[in-house]
Amino acid sequence: MNILLVLILVTWSILIPSGAELFEERMDDDNVCRTPVCQERAMLINASINSSVDPCSDFFSYACGGWISNHTPSSHGRYSVTDELQEQRSQKMKSIMEELTIVDFDQSVVHKAYVLYNTCVEFPHQKNRQGGLLHVLSSAGFPDWPIISNDTGAQKWENSTEMLRDVGILPVLDVFVKEDDETSIYYIQ
Repeated sequence: MNILLVLILVTWSILIPSGAELFEERMDDDNVCRTPVCQERAMLINASINSSVDPCSDFFSYACGGWISNHTPSSHGRYSVTDELQEQRSQKMKSIMEELTIVDFDQSVVHKAYVLYNTCVEFPHQKNRQGGLLHVLSSAGFPDWPIISNDTGAQKWENSTEMLRDVGILPVLDVFVKEDDETSIYYIQ
């Protein structure tokens, strides 16, 4: 009986790891936030927290106070993480658009977006913006765009239909309502 008990204890000590070994193994498997993206987001969350506020008495100030005091530009009435991400996306899109070159044939959707972007960049202060827009549309394969042409032939309407199908309506027409940052009782479009 004693030999059996000793045999069980020896087997148990060999097969079952100690608490320290379990903890080490757990630490090795604990890859909660090891990627650069995760660490960047963790820094953003830490910067958003106002640790001088007791979370039990004012959780909003605790969770958002750091963000409000560190990130909200004076020109904005409100500024959220979503606003910052949209701004980053716009900057990324701008850098992509600035690296493209226009092609005269077989344009992809990206190239058509570049045509619209380039229109705004090339002609922002030009007095004859319509002429600039006509030039860009002409170079993009829409020389007789019917909305700005006097001739309304059926063939020309097909050009605009193709453009709207390929590019979408938002580059041509964008409608929104936004609260005025300066005076919150007014709305602007």
